Amino acid sequence: MGAFYAKLSNRSFSDFDAAYSSVQRWYGGVNIFTKKFVLVPVVEDLHWSLSCLCNLDQLQTRVGECG
Repeated sequence: MGAFYAKLSNRSFSDFDAAYSSVQRWYGGVNIFTKKFVLVPVVEDLHWSLSCLCNLDQLQTRVGECG
């Protein structure tokens, strides 16, 4: 299992701040929530996949509108 995926999958949602701080340096300080697309490589059992997170730039706006 890849290091990125392993770190994300082994953290509980109640420990979000610790999970975030452990992976934030991996994307070079870029605010990924300003990007329209983010590509995330995932490896599990020697099988590679590529996940595409879409419209992250809209997520912040919608969350802000809700609360």
